[in-house]
Amino acid sequence: MSTSYDSARVWCCQWCSRRVLRRTRFLGNPSESQLASYKLRGKIVVILDETPPEEQNLLRSFHEDYEDKISTIYSQGAAGVLIVINELRESDMEKRGYNFDVRQDATYFEENVTRWQQVQENASWWEPEREQPEWASLPLCEIRHNVAAKLLGISQAELKKMFEKMRQGEQIAMQKTSGRKITLTIAEKEELNYSQNVIAMVEGTDPILKNEYIVYSAHYDHLPIQRGRVYNGADDNGSGTVNLIEIAEAMALDPPKRSIIFAWVTGEEKDLWGSRYLLTNPLIPLEKISANINHDMNGRNHEDSVWIIGARLMSSDMEKSVIDVNEKYMKKSLRLSDYAFSYSDNYIFSSYGIPTVSFFSGEHDQTHHPDDAIDLINFEKMESYAKYAYYLGHEIGNKNEMLKLDIDPAISGRGNTYLVPRTEGIHQ
Repeated sequence: MSTSYDSARVWCCQWCSRRVLRRTRFLGNPSESQLASYKLRGKIVVILDETPPEEQNLLRSFHEDYEDKISTIYSQGAAGVLIVINELRESDMEKRGYNFDVRQDATYFEENVTRWQQVQENASWWEPEREQPEWASLPLCEIRHNVAAKLLGISQAELKKMFEKMRQGEQIAMQKTSGRKITLTIAEKEELNYSQNVIAMVEGTDPILKNEYIVYSAHYDHLPIQRGRVYNGADDNGSGTVNLIEIAEAMALDPPKRSIIFAWVTGEEKDLWGSRYLLTNPLIPLEKISANINHDMNGRNHEDSVWIIGARLMSSDMEKSVIDVNEKYMKKSLRLSDYAFSYSDNYIFSSYGIPTVSFFSGEHDQTHHPDDAIDLINFEKMESYAKYAYYLGHEIGNKNEMLKLDIDPAISGRGNTYLVPRTEGIHQ
């Protein structure tokens, strides 16, 4: 990162290499109607991330409501967009030592282009009928507060006050940037890497139903070494990976009528690569998968409770099975939720019409941090999740029929691709 008083250089990654030198225009947190009235042609627009605190996530701060704003900015002829990250996310990143991918102060926010490319490749991530929007080619970056303050010619304390005013419902007006220009260097980086999914199967006991399946999944990847620090990932997702091994051992001794597939998938932290590959290159007919039971972060928080995500989104049979297992075997404080449903591998299964749940014990201060270590794991918590998932597999695996798809009328069969709601609200 190279900055000076009247200009700044920001490095981003996109699909092609190019350099853009443009004047900047700071818009604060404008409404869509205001955006439509601004003259933005050829400008690099700077806006503030106004994602509400309850919808913030360390890795996904970008709020989907921005799509309309970005589309309007694009239609006004802007040359690029810089989003100043929310101050709470800035603080969280500093606390965790979390780094941007390209330089320490700015990164290209990849989701807005990559998810559309994924649709074109396999139609498994976003609504298949939607085409890539025109604005997807617009250079879009996040910047941290030190760069934003230099660009705007203000102190970081003044920038912090802007975010405080936004949280109180005030609007931050457009401000001139005194002719400041920014050089935006967009460089493509392609890498070819190899990784593996690990698959195992326990055959069912029924001569007919053994040709139907329940798939247990857990991602075994984590974050890479950063600044010389190893990110252990004991909870995320060593806990889920180990629980699958324990469940597989138990299922091998006492299998249900249906066959059980165990999938330790790669690349979840890279945007669900392993599960996406598994579903687009299936080893078994997708229409024969009754359910997916996912495990992601099973070893922390809420010692006497069980948090299960997604049970009520696709199948009333799934919800009933989850509740029945708790009443018959576990006797836990059961929390059913749709929180972060789209953030783990269960989402890819659901996008193919397969009822799914994800066992999740919640985020914590060590999430995506080097201190996510084994000494903080609650092994009794892990054990309760493994037992619950084992009993749930038997409950579903011994039913006379596969789980019904009866909640969303648009989802009528397994194997097709669907847009499943990316719900984030917590429902107790």
